[in-house]
Amino acid sequence: MMKTKTSALAMMFSLGLGLVAHGALIAHYKLDEAVGSNTVEDAVANAGTATRAGVPILGESSVTAGTYGPIVVSAGTAASFGTAAELNNPSAGNYAITGNPSVINNLINESSGNGVGQMTVAAWINPDVITGTHVIAAAGTGSNGWKFAINSSKLRFTAFGVLDGTRSSTDLLTNTWQYVAMTYNNGSVEYFVNGVSQGTATVSGYKEETGADTKFGGRAGGTENFDGHMDEVKYFDTVLTAAEIQAAAIPEPSSSALLGLGALILILRRAK
Repeated sequence: MMKTKTSALAMMFSLGLGLVAHGALIAHYKLDEAVGSNTVEDAVANAGTATRAGVPILGESSVTAGTYGPIVVSAGTAASFGTAAELNNPSAGNYAITGNPSVINNLINESSGNGVGQMTVAAWINPDVITGTHVIAAAGTGSNGWKFAINSSKLRFTAFGVLDGTRSSTDLLTNTWQYVAMTYNNGSVEYFVNGVSQGTATVSGYKEETGADTKFGGRAGGTENFDGHMDEVKYFDTVLTAAEIQAAAIPEPSSSALLGLGALILILRRAK
């Protein structure tokens, strides 16, 4: 009985650490809504509702159990991913964050012609097409703002109207789930695939985004839409390390799961 109790305590401690490690998470779109929903919600409730442009297809299969570089998804963990969204360029469109996009827009601010601020953007993607340009996330329009996209099979950060950053070093794969991330630190960009660094870029001359054109799966104007499946879109207000990105790849346990584990420990304690 003591061994079982200790194991349960260790599990709860591990889950708790996971929640603490994700303390910088400011927006999280799980994309678990029902088929036909016009909107998807931010699980953190900061950036709020995202409204579809076009007809993204919800209720699609998500990440399966397996090994993705150093990221291991167990069968139990795979179930926690829920469902994914299919974004077929161009007809299935993208999602525009319409609730409170300033939460994301304010992460990078223009200062003396440079972008000052920190952020990490991450998502599970399973692209059908990697040729051309397909946006994972973007903020702004015209010559103001930024985008994080697939560009000719690699990852690229772009400051609109200013600079296409150096692309990542490794080609992405089609018809394969991959966890991609981009960190931004006062003009220094680093790319990650499955929690492993894939190179850096330097961006100067950033022009702050205007308006509320903050999207994932595409950019303002409906161009360069993502083509494939996407899930677990996350925005952080700090620069995550490789280890933190790997941890963020696994969905956090729900509060009900933690409460359930707490109840189990209480039962074990009383049974002692």
